[in-house]
Amino acid sequence: MKINLVILISLATTSLLMGAPDAKVLYDKKCASCHGANAHKKALGTSKILNTLDKQEIINAFVGYKNDTYRGRFKGLKRGLAKKLSEEDINTVATYVQTLRPQ
Repeated sequence: MKINLVILISLATTSLLMGAPDAKVLYDKKCASCHGANAHKKALGTSKILNTLDKQEIINAFVGYKNDTYRGRFKGLKRGLAKKLSEEDINTVATYVQTLRPQ
């Protein structure tokens, strides 16, 4: 009985961890092509450099694009990307970008 319980808990924990978004993979897939691998580029030559922004600024931008309240060049392109991201995805990317800040 104890062994079954241990196996069940292990499986549940593993499935939860597998469902959690991997920050680097998410950033690389959704952001790196325009903002650079280290979030150090101005996307399309016009955006802010992401690795200089704090977490809340990044979240506010994503939410603004998603809700169509953030103004800026190429907002249509960014709105389409932001609408595909969950709140968890946005938080994950914003947290990850903080690890890319210049030293």
